[in-house]
Amino acid sequence: MRGKHTRAHTHTHTHTHNIAYLQITSAQTRNVEYLEEIWEKAVELAMTRCTGRITEVVSEVSKRLVELGRFEQAAEFFEGIDAHKEAIDVYIRAGLWDKAHLLKSVCI
Repeated sequence: MRGKHTRAHTHTHTHTHNIAYLQITSAQTRNVEYLEEIWEKAVELAMTRCTGRITEVVSEVSKRLVELGRFEQAAEFFEGIDAHKEAIDVYIRAGLWDKAHLLKSVCI
């Protein structure tokens, strides 16, 4: 029983950190590098500790990165969860035609 309690506590703790990282937005700081770093931590936590939230976290982080003009990083996050169509759309929006074409030819 103790093992289940510990796993549940760890999952809840990770989920809380994930949410905390996502609560930091461009409304609180204009330091784009800081935001990118914090949001990347949220993605890393989702991928390693809270796999049920990967799609949700990556989608939210990528949307925010696009809003900040960090198109390539956003597309790479989408690629990381095999959301190829979304990654291609971001590459196209950024004018990164070669990357969009390459991804399309490899994945679709």
